[in-house]
Amino acid sequence: MDKPGTSTNVQPSQPRYVTSAELCEILNDSDSDYEVEKSNCFATEQDFILPETEELETESVPVDPETEPVDLPVDPQPEKGRKRKRAASRNPTETNSRWNKNIQLVNKPIFSGNPGLNPDLEINDESSAIDVFNLFVDNSVFSEIQSETNKYAKQQINIRKNEGPIKPKSIYAQWKDVSINEIKIFFAIVIHMCLLKKPCLRYYWNSEPILRTTYTKTVGMSRDRFLAIFTMLHLNDNERRVARDQPGYDPLYKIKPFLNILTTRFRDVYTPDENLTIDEAICPFRGRIFFRVYIKGKPHKYGIKIYELCEAISGYVYSLEVYAGAHETEVDYNTAFSVVNRLCEPVTNKWHTVYMDRYFTSPKLFDHLWTVETKAVGTVMANRKEMPKDIFSEKLKKGEKLTAQRDHLLAIKWRDVRDVYLLSTAHDDHIVQTTSKGEHQKIKPIAVVDYNKFKIGVDKSDQMLSYYSFQRKSLKWWKKLFFHLFDLALVNAHILHCKKCVKKLTLHKFIAKVAESLVTSVGMEMTIQSRLSTGGRLVGRDHFPHRIPGTGSKQKGHTQRTCKVCADRGKHHTGKATQKYTTIYCARCDVGLCIGNCFEIYHTRANYWE
Repeated sequence: MDKPGTSTNVQPSQPRYVTSAELCEILNDSDSDYEVEKSNCFATEQDFILPETEELETESVPVDPETEPVDLPVDPQPEKGRKRKRAASRNPTETNSRWNKNIQLVNKPIFSGNPGLNPDLEINDESSAIDVFNLFVDNSVFSEIQSETNKYAKQQINIRKNEGPIKPKSIYAQWKDVSINEIKIFFAIVIHMCLLKKPCLRYYWNSEPILRTTYTKTVGMSRDRFLAIFTMLHLNDNERRVARDQPGYDPLYKIKPFLNILTTRFRDVYTPDENLTIDEAICPFRGRIFFRVYIKGKPHKYGIKIYELCEAISGYVYSLEVYAGAHETEVDYNTAFSVVNRLCEPVTNKWHTVYMDRYFTSPKLFDHLWTVETKAVGTVMANRKEMPKDIFSEKLKKGEKLTAQRDHLLAIKWRDVRDVYLLSTAHDDHIVQTTSKGEHQKIKPIAVVDYNKFKIGVDKSDQMLSYYSFQRKSLKWWKKLFFHLFDLALVNAHILHCKKCVKKLTLHKFIAKVAESLVTSVGMEMTIQSRLSTGGRLVGRDHFPHRIPGTGSKQKGHTQRTCKVCADRGKHHTGKATQKYTTIYCARCDVGLCIGNCFEIYHTRANYWE
C-alpha cells in the first residue's frame, strides 16, 4: 500500500536539450567581434548529450529515500579557457538583403571646403616663428599659468605651515611669486631641454666640462628657481575641484583650461584639406592613473590615450579628445561610433573624406557620416554587423577581389597576403596598377591605394612629436599630458609656418627660434632673481660700465676687482685664473670687467672665455 503523499503515477522529468535554433538566438545577443565557424554554430543536439559510459560529477542532492529518484536536467558546460564565439546571423538573408553584387556608379559629391589659414589672422609670408606659435600659446595663456601657479604655491605653503615649521632652505620658505617674464624664460628652458637631451634636469646647470651647457645661465634663471617653478606649476584652482565619486567630477580637471584653449584654437586657426585621418595617439605615462591604457602597436605602449583627427598629408592635429575612462552618465560615450561622431562634428557638411582603421569602421557609422555630408574609408572586421557575410564567404586567391554595394556604401574583399576587408563611401569599384620597391607591379583596388596613402595623418604627427619632446619622469600625470600638448602646439605651429611662410624652417630651427623669441620678448624687464645672476648678461639694454663703489677706507675709483673675462680666459687656457684687476664693473651683472674689449665680449658672446 502506498504511503500518503506519494503517487505511483508520477513520471520522472526528462532533460530538455537546447536546439540549434535556440542556441543561435542566444549567441546572437552577444556583441562580441569574434568570428564563428558554421560547424560550431549549427551543432546537433547529439553534441550536447554526454556519453552513457561517462560519469557526471555533480554536487550531491539530498533525496528522500521514501520517494522515487528524479533525474535532474544537466546543462552543457563550455570548455574552460575557450572564448565564446559569435554565431552566424539569426536569419542569414536578413543582413544581405540590401547588398548587391552588381555594382552601379554613384555620384560622389565634391569637397566644398576652403582649406588654409583663417584670413582674419595677422599672418603673412614674412611672419616669424613666434608669430605663428602665438596663435596657440600667447601672453594670455602665460598669464593664466602665472596666476594659477602663484595661487597653488600659496595653498601649498599654507598647508605646510599648518603641518609644522617649514625648513628654511625648502622651496616653500624661499618661494617668491613668479612673474610672466619668468614663465616665458621657464618655457624657453623647457624648449632647450627638448632640443638637447640630458639624463637629469639638474645636469643643465652642471659646471663640469663634460656636461656643461651655458644656455640656462645666459637666460638668467638659476637651477633652484627653475625647479621651484616646475614644482609649483599649475593650471587650475584645486579648491574648486570636485572630489572623485561625487556628481560633477571631471578626471581632466587639472588640465581642462589649457586643453580647451588648444582644442578651440586648433580648429579656429586652420581649415584642413579634404583628406583627414582618425586614429589613436598616446601620451607616454607609466604611473598610477585609472584611465591609463595599453596599446599594443604604439612605440610607447602605456599611457594616456588621445583620439585625434588630423590632416592626412601634413599631420596637423585639427581636433582631439582625451580618453578619461567611463563617462559618468552616458554609457555609449566612449564607443567608436560616438568618438568619431564628436571628432567629425566640426568638419561636417563639406564632404571631407575621413580615413580610419578597423577599430572605428562599421557600416552603421559610414551611413551616419554620409547623412552629415562626410565621406569615409576604412578597413573593417569581417564579422561586423550588417556586413555582406554571404557574399564574402567565397575563398579568394591572391589578387582576386569581391565587391558588394548598398546604396552609397561599397564593401570590398581583396586577397593580398591575407584577406583585406574595406568599406568606402568615396570610391567606385576600380582597380589600378601600382609599382612597389624593386619595380614589382601589383593590381589593387583604388580604395586600397588611397587608404594606404591617407591613413598616416596621426602617425606623422606622432613621428614629429617624438623628435623633440619633453619626456621627463613625473609622478603627476597631468604634467606629462600638459607638456605633451605644449609640444603638440609647437608641431602644429611649425606645420602652419611651412604652409604660409616663404622661408621654410626645419622643426629643429623652428623650435629654437620660438625659444629665442621668448627670451628676447622679456628684454629689459628681467626679474629680480635674474638681475642678481650673471646669466642675464646677454639680454637687456641696461649694461653700462661704472666705477666700483668705495668700501671702508677706500674711496670710489680706488676699489679694485678681478676682471671676470681675463680670469676665466686664463683658467680655460692654462688651468689657472689670471689675476688682472680693474676699477670698472657692470652694475647690473655685478662683475668686474676691463673697460673696452672685455666689457664688450662679456655682454655679447656666450663663450666669452674662448
